[in-house]
Amino acid sequence: MAFAAMAMLAACTGGGDPGNIPGDTEDPAPFAEIGPNDRLQFTGTEPFWGGEVTGGTLIYSTPETPDGHAFEVQRFPGRNGVSWTGTMDGREFTLAVTPGQCSDGMSDRTYPYFAMLDLGEEDREGCAWTDAKPYSGGEAASADDEASTEPADGEAWTAVRITGITCGDNCYVDYLTEAYGSGGSALCEADICRPWVEMQRLPEAARGRLAEIRMGAGTQYDGDGNVMSTDYPAIVALRWLE
Repeated sequence: MAFAAMAMLAACTGGGDPGNIPGDTEDPAPFAEIGPNDRLQFTGTEPFWGGEVTGGTLIYSTPETPDGHAFEVQRFPGRNGVSWTGTMDGREFTLAVTPGQCSDGMSDRTYPYFAMLDLGEEDREGCAWTDAKPYSGGEAASADDEASTEPADGEAWTAVRITGITCGDNCYVDYLTEAYGSGGSALCEADICRPWVEMQRLPEAARGRLAEIRMGAGTQYDGDGNVMSTDYPAIVALRWLE
């Protein structure tokens, strides 16, 4: 993956050995599967990192910066992928994305793109997806995580307004009830919440959105990873209503 990403970057910038550049060397057309205005989302682990890029703005997030850091980037399409370069907090930032089946190593999801990040002297690897090419596996999902889970017969949904996520030793999704007169907070074990928990951040597209949830029991951990409770209130299914 690293070789493919770096070779793609060479194609973007005009350097490197042409014999090592992926794609059809007889075709000078740049990679067009990810367009200039398409939203690309990316995620990685060890350590957790991720974010999204649209146009000339990239938002990069970590557990320490859950709200993300937005900065300007330049886009370079190569023969077998796209890269975005900029400067974040004084460090050179290069994100290279190439097509291929990618696993995050933590779930059964399969992503359509590999992602390689060069951040200063750090190299990180991850996966990426777009609205047009979402990840697959787990619950059905789109690029903005519009997943839904059907309940078993007789199990009720509750209408809520998703308002945020609060993280410490565990992450709790915050919501208001349908009448919006009272609030609630619960663990979220629905597949849709997994990237929120990984990034410890609620996507802006989900904030304030009307949804239905189904409650159940989840596992709560302390800061050392020890199980504190196996029946803590948890959202076990979530589906969007708008």
